[in-house]
Amino acid sequence: MCDAAYYYLAEAWLMKKNITQAVECNNIAADFLRGDSSWTPRVTEQKRRIQSQLKPQ
Repeated sequence: MCDAAYYYLAEAWLMKKNITQAVECNNIAADFLRGDSSWTPRVTEQKRRIQSQLKPQ
């Protein structure tokens, strides 16, 4: 699977409001895309958006 696919999967899960899956895919994307200067800011911003959707516990 293309490394960036996990970023896009996280986007899809985020749009579907499935935050658990979005977090998982974002974490995998972060691992695969670590060190790629064009993707790191996108993955970081995505993580911020995912975290903003988490409900306080």
